[in-house]
Amino acid sequence: MGIFNKVVRTNGLRKVCICVAVFFFFTFAILSLERRFDLKILFNKPDGLKTRAPDIVYSPCRHIPAAPEVLGTWPEELYLNYTDIEDLLDLPDPSRSTVELNGNGRLTIGAHVYVTITLFDHHGRKRRKGGDVVRAWLAEPSLGAAASARVVDNNDGTYRAQFVVFWEGRPEVRAAIIMPREAVSTAYKRRYTCPPVEVNTAVFIHPRDLSIAEETPCNFYPYISGYDVICNLTDDNFRRPWYCGKPRNTKLLCSDWTLSSERNLWQLNTEQKHMTSTQLELISLSNNALPLKTGIFLNVTSDSASHQFKTDLKCDLRALESARKTSTADGYLYEKKWYNKICRSQFSFVQLTKYLNNVKMVLIGDSTSRQFFYEMQNLVTCEFTTDTWDLAGKHHEVRCENETLKFSLTWKPHGLPFCTTNTPHQYFRPLSVHLNEYGEADKLLLVLHGAAHFYNFHSHVFYEYVKEMKSTVEAVLKSHPRSFIVIKGPNAFSFSKSTDHFIWMPDSYAAVYEKFVRDVFSDLQSDRVMFLDMMDITVATEQWHIHSEKFIIHEKLSEIFAFYSTFSETLS
Repeated sequence: MGIFNKVVRTNGLRKVCICVAVFFFFTFAILSLERRFDLKILFNKPDGLKTRAPDIVYSPCRHIPAAPEVLGTWPEELYLNYTDIEDLLDLPDPSRSTVELNGNGRLTIGAHVYVTITLFDHHGRKRRKGGDVVRAWLAEPSLGAAASARVVDNNDGTYRAQFVVFWEGRPEVRAAIIMPREAVSTAYKRRYTCPPVEVNTAVFIHPRDLSIAEETPCNFYPYISGYDVICNLTDDNFRRPWYCGKPRNTKLLCSDWTLSSERNLWQLNTEQKHMTSTQLELISLSNNALPLKTGIFLNVTSDSASHQFKTDLKCDLRALESARKTSTADGYLYEKKWYNKICRSQFSFVQLTKYLNNVKMVLIGDSTSRQFFYEMQNLVTCEFTTDTWDLAGKHHEVRCENETLKFSLTWKPHGLPFCTTNTPHQYFRPLSVHLNEYGEADKLLLVLHGAAHFYNFHSHVFYEYVKEMKSTVEAVLKSHPRSFIVIKGPNAFSFSKSTDHFIWMPDSYAAVYEKFVRDVFSDLQSDRVMFLDMMDITVATEQWHIHSEKFIIHEKLSEIFAFYSTFSETLS
């Protein structure tokens, strides 16, 4: 009995010690969080908090690696030898350029048709080199129908567009110059000068005196022009390389990094001062695509009872590889509904909840991924279990849940670089860190993306991101046998109504970055990985904003679930 009492007293003392330790641990943690993440600091700078602006010094970028052998050359290098023009009348003139149909234009559904696009300048002279970003598509608005073409640059001022005719009717051949090569060259050459136009920055705030704060530029390399002393913030950036200028204020330490932010040098009128008059004229061109006059209408008939292209192949897991490797348009719009050309979808949103039981749907990317979150919210009732974006800022992780279905929907921002304003840097995590939160038994539907926030940097930065995405996908496929992964590609926003993003986020990079994704993932053999093509539908529907119209998000969600529903049935 005495031994028993001694054990009880010992255990009681041990519990008291544990409770005291836990109390002090959480007290310290809360104080640390208050010090670092005071909401007044993060989203509404309090009176008296004056952040010293970053020093911007232009210099050639260092540490740009050679292109990997599989690529041969970086896209930027193809434009480095183009000489700057002196006369803007040497640019392509849409009114003089021609579109010629190869054939008579009488076709049956499923046939291929080709057109040759020849560019002429404002003097009436044929362009002798390639490099212009040219796109083509079919459209028949009365049927709510459209389909994009694959365009090949012949490098002699001509471009060959290949179409597939998917519906019966009188579709019009349409084409446009998205960006002349001289403007593309100017934008690409700019990538060899640091800092980039959209500068990612670090905000350092003194832990006890909030009036002491400073913002400095950041990059992936241990070199920041204008700063002799650099903060190596790699450890704080989840072991991903990240370097920022050390604050000039001696009272601020590298460990005082609190927020991530950005400065747009074009919008601040800093960029313009470092351009030649010709470069400025090129970059100041209207962002609107330049439509070409074609006057070509096809006459498409059907040799069956159907008025549109149809395939007998079901959108099951066997069709995924074909969809990833398609070399022509991956589908078409008909009556405002998107149809995949590879397979026939059996899915309807009426069935959606059937496939969401115990599923964790995780979207990792940028604001174009966030659009999918919003659309899923419209389709499935769920309640927020985190702060909303209105409360916590638009780059904060958000999650909502449906208790009945045991379904959760989460959006997370990808890691740095990420253009944001005064946001806790811990929000921006690598894909692998985000996905470590999930257990091996979880039913995961992952949608991974990245593009727009990388347009500002040399393309090797995005290429490294895609390689990291692939290694993360391979790891998840092994560790999470109930996972299905969607790789969302970049989208077009050719018909822009904006005049300020031409230099720092031009649409001309979208196709290049899509090719990166397809090439890096080309050897991945899995019936649980899907590539979601966003280019075809956004080119065909002449999207003008980087955030696509709502119906496009709806149709692409339908395409995701066309494949996921067949995978889900294998788990039953």
